[in-house]
Formats: sequence, structure tokens, C-alpha cells
Amino acid sequence: MPSDTDPSVGDGRYVLTLGLAAAGLAVAIIGAGTYSAVGSTLAALERRAFVADRTVNRELLHERSSLEDYLATGRPDLLRDHRRASAALKDALVGLRQAGIALEMSATATQEAVDELAASIRDWETTYVRVAVAHRLKNTDRDLAQLQGMRSRGEALDYSHEIGERFDIVQRGFDEALDDLRDRSVARRQTALEAALAGLLLWLAATAVFVRRYIDYQRFLRRRSARLEALAEYADRMHGLANADQAAKALTAAVGGNTNRSTVLFRIPGTVGMRIAAFTGELPDDAGNSPALSDRASCPVMRTGHRFLIRDPATEVPCDCAACTSRAGGYACVPLLAQGGTAGLVNWQAGRGRAPAPADLNRIEELARVTSLALTNLFSLEGAMHDAVTDQLTGVSNRRFLDGYLGKQFQISLRQGRPLGLLMLDLDRFKMFNDANGHLAGDAVLRAAARTAVAAVREGDLVARYGGEEFVVVLPDADVTASLEIAERIRAGVEAMRVDGLPSLRPPVITVSIGAAVAPANGRTVQAAMHAADDALYAAKEAGRNRIETAPTSPAA
Repeated sequence: MPSDTDPSVGDGRYVLTLGLAAAGLAVAIIGAGTYSAVGSTLAALERRAFVADRTVNRELLHERSSLEDYLATGRPDLLRDHRRASAALKDALVGLRQAGIALEMSATATQEAVDELAASIRDWETTYVRVAVAHRLKNTDRDLAQLQGMRSRGEALDYSHEIGERFDIVQRGFDEALDDLRDRSVARRQTALEAALAGLLLWLAATAVFVRRYIDYQRFLRRRSARLEALAEYADRMHGLANADQAAKALTAAVGGNTNRSTVLFRIPGTVGMRIAAFTGELPDDAGNSPALSDRASCPVMRTGHRFLIRDPATEVPCDCAACTSRAGGYACVPLLAQGGTAGLVNWQAGRGRAPAPADLNRIEELARVTSLALTNLFSLEGAMHDAVTDQLTGVSNRRFLDGYLGKQFQISLRQGRPLGLLMLDLDRFKMFNDANGHLAGDAVLRAAARTAVAAVREGDLVARYGGEEFVVVLPDADVTASLEIAERIRAGVEAMRVDGLPSLRPPVITVSIGAAVAPANGRTVQAAMHAADDALYAAKEAGRNRIETAPTSPAA
């Protein structure tokens, strides 16, 4: 289950990358727009100057041709054309002046050049008017008309040349302005193009970085999804386990990976010690001598409830637990928390010459958290099951558990042909003791008697409270001799026991009578064997108490 740092898209680096991409795109768009706008403006100004120039030239020719046609034909409509052309020429000169200003020519120079051109046109028109007057006089005074017409035509010709020169000056000014504007436009377009390219490159670079990080983030999401799915499967397996030792084995298997060894240690309830619940790999020979196994306070994880990490045992001080310490490489011990405390730990060793990586630590801690939840449930279930079959006062098994256990042991005894010993215990004159000393003292005596019986039996035997001051001891594979030996240990122990909380009462505080029976010799059913043991107990009571009686062999057996 790999793990790594979360490359979240909300990270400031992603915001910066997106900002750079947006800025680059904006610069590219503005540069491209400026490039296009400068070109369009230049083209528009060129068209405007060309149109103004052509319009003046056209209207000037129109005015001249209409006046000459009038002089040649004398038709009045041609004279009206001349007047319209003259008015249009004045408007064209205004457009020419505005075009010059638009081309960023000096307003004064543009005005002077156009004014001089207009003055020359006016002088030219004046001379042509004289020619027209001479034309009207040709029928009254032919000589005068001829003389005046020839003079005016000469002046008109001179003014026509002057108009051409003035018009050339204006055109040269326009050309110079256009050339300067073109140069400046080229420079501006070059700058805009460079800005657009730079912005485009910035956008491409930032976008590439963002896409790369986005791809990395998607890969991270897939890895995290796979890790979470594996954790979910592990949690499902945890829910199906029956006890904490199975959970420990599942944890070592999941933690193992490519490590040399992993170990799970659990605290032993009711003691200060710990035990090795599961492990993978090979434990060192002195693992059983670890101080933490006899006193968990010597373990830093059990003492603090926090992770203990050694990256390099050569430069750091490892713990004293031989079951967890590694001299070859780094290791980590992670607590297993359950029911408000530290229930144990999982030890993980990185291997020779290696230190635990952050991803490995995250994986171990995730597994430990899931296991801790499972342990809480398992411990709660085990506690509930224990409470369901345990007598709350004495701590031994209760009547419910005894009934089921005894039935199973009877079946085993009959099937395998092995004896099954039964002891029925009853504390002598317990009611009188209770009345004389109180119920609290009676409860203390019951607890002490139960502890004494448990201490006297063998491992695998069962002590159960049958009811009141009566107890039953089940002795698998015990014949009459073995059963009587154990019964005597119990009787002697009760007679000699001291009761906590009752220091003034010296032994014997109380005694016990015991009836012994062995199945199948004293009965081939649970009821028959229990009845035989009860009869033997009654016989012990009748014989004076504080003694052991054996049930006679049943003829049916």
C-alpha cells in the first residue's frame, strides 16, 4: 500500500502555476491584439491618405475639365458642373487636411501646405474666370477677348504648374508621414509580437507544469484509492476474526511486506508483563529474555503510548527489548490502542542498512489504527463473553458455563474411554459465618475459597461456582486417586487460608466438605455423575464435615 505526500491542487504552487498560465495567456492575447490593431490602424490611415489624395486630384481635374468644356462649347450646364466641382474640391481639401493630421503630421505644417495648395487653386480658378470673361466678350470685342484670353491662359498654365508643385509637396509630406508611421508601426508590431510570443511561451510552460502536477495528483489519487481499498479489505478481515491473537497474526502478515521481521506484543491482563502474540521472520535467541515481557514499563511505547522510531541503531539509542531491537537497520514500534489504553505494539524492521521511510511509517500506522479498532471490538467481545460465563463475585466459571463444559467433557470421556473426575465442594456452616460476620465477610470468604481451589487444581481443570457456597471442580483424565489428591489439596488449603480484609480471623476461618465421583465409574451421564458426587458430599457432611468422601461405584457402570 504505497503512500506519499499529497500534491493537493489547492497547494500554493498550483495557484501560482495557474496564475502564471493566466498571465501568460493574457499577455499573448494583448500582444496579438496590439499587433493586429496596429496593422489595421496603419492600413486604415494609408487608405484615408490615399482616398484624400485621390479625391483632391479627381475634383481638381473635374473642375478644370468642366471649365475648359464650358469655354469650348459655351453650354451653361457645364458651368454648373464647374461650380459643383469647385465646391467638392473645397471639401476634398478639408479631408486632405484631416488626413494629414491623422497621419500625425505637424498640424501647422499640414495646415500651411494645404493652405498654399488651396491658394494656388484659387489663383488658378481666378485666371480661368478671366478666360471665361474673355470668352463672353468674344462677340463684342474680338481683339480684346483674344488678347485677354491669351494672357489669362498663360497665367492659368503657370498656376497649373504651381498647383502641381504644391500638390507634390503635400504628397511628399504625406509619404514622409506614412513612412515614419510605418516605421513606428513596425516597431510597435514587433514589440507586440515579441510580447505575444513571450506570453504564449509562458502560458505553454505554466500549462505544462500544471498538467504534469495534475497528472501526478491523479496518480496520487489512484495510489491512495488503492491504499484505502487495501485498508478496507484489511478492516473486513479484522471484523471476521475471533480473538486478539488472530488479529495479531493478520497484522504481522499485512505489515511484513519486504521487511525481515515484524512482531506484535500484547500486554497480559492482570499483570505487568507482555507476551509475543505473533511474528514473522526469525526471533533472536534472547527474545524471551526481553525486559518488556516481564515489565512493560521498560518499553517506551507501552510507557508513553507513542511511536518509537530508530532510523540508525549505530547513532541512536535503541530500546532494550530483544524481541523488537534490530542492530542491522532501523525499526519502528507503533502502539496498538484499545479500550482507553495501550493494549500492545507492532514492531516493524526496515531491513539491513535501511531506515524506515515515511511511506512505510504511514502504512504501518494506518494498519495499526485499523487493528486498534478491531482489538477494541475483540476485547469488548471477549470481555462480554468472559462476563457471560464467569461468576462476578469469585471470578471462577459460573453455572451456565459449567453445564456446557461438563457435557462436552463427558462426551470426550465416553468416546476416548478416559476417566473424568468430579468434586462437589460446600463450605461448612457458611450461613452461620455469614450471619455472625456479615455478608461482606461472607463474600470475602467465597472469593478466598475460589482462589484456593484454583491454585490447587491442575492446568486444564475447571473450578465453577455451582450456587451459594457450593463449587464444582471438573478434572479431565483424573481417576479416583488423582481426584482425591486434588480434593485433599483443596480441603487443606481452605482450612489454612487467610481471608483478605479479615485479619482478625485466624485459620481455620472456615472449612470445606468435598464429595468426589469419577465417570463413568459413578455414572455414564452428567446427571448420574453429579448425583453421585452430591451424595458423597452429603455423606461428608454427615460424617462430621471438613472431610472428603468418595461416591461408591455404580453397578450400572
